[in-house]
Amino acid sequence: MAAFLFILPDSLGLLIFVGIPMGLALSLGFFSVDGFGGYKFVWFANYSRMLHDPLFLKSLWVTVVYVLVLVPGLYVTGLGLAVLVSQKIPFIAVWRSLFFMPYVVSLVVVGLTWKVMLIDKVGEYQLDEMVSSSYRPIEDYLPQILREEKGHISYGQQQLEQLMKSGDVGRAEAQAAVDKWYVVGLDMFGRSESARDERYIEWGLKKRTNGKMREDYIAEMDPKIAAIGLRVPDKLAGRKYL
Repeated sequence: MAAFLFILPDSLGLLIFVGIPMGLALSLGFFSVDGFGGYKFVWFANYSRMLHDPLFLKSLWVTVVYVLVLVPGLYVTGLGLAVLVSQKIPFIAVWRSLFFMPYVVSLVVVGLTWKVMLIDKVGEYQLDEMVSSSYRPIEDYLPQILREEKGHISYGQQQLEQLMKSGDVGRAEAQAAVDKWYVVGLDMFGRSESARDERYIEWGLKKRTNGKMREDYIAEMDPKIAAIGLRVPDKLAGRKYL
């Protein structure tokens, strides 16, 4: 009983902060989400599409190679070094310090989960409105956030370009992504005739109206979409906020 009580806090933490989020993430895979709070149960459609995605299959293969090659190698190397530093050899204290140093220095593993560049571009437009605004508490953080958004946008564009080069299936996937997210991005600017726009501009919280931001967004993104080799979607099809 004492042993179970000792591991109970860690077990609860693992369940609450790892197990439950993993379960929720897996359950979302059975739904189609429109970005506006709408959920539609689609069974295994998302997973079927994922298993036919060449980028996913490539990532899966890289992960398999990583697990089969690197992980055992790390354990074998670690065991070998542990045996080595337990031997009585000259300067053993120095060698032990060198081998232990990587575990003392914090290592940050950065994973960039790419989103469609169109949506992150909308985020950049919205954040750019706050630069030098009257709301000072966020002024110190905005440059860093904007840099991250631009990184996401660049990565998303690279992924679309790779899809275009991967063949007919990849081009169809890229066009489908643009068809879906382009219109969603336009809606995310809000209503063109919003009654709050003029107040926010007067208060110094933004510089442009929703309609003006949307026009600038279209003027920037349409040429980029065409340059990649994709068709610019109908700007009114499926729109909710004009």
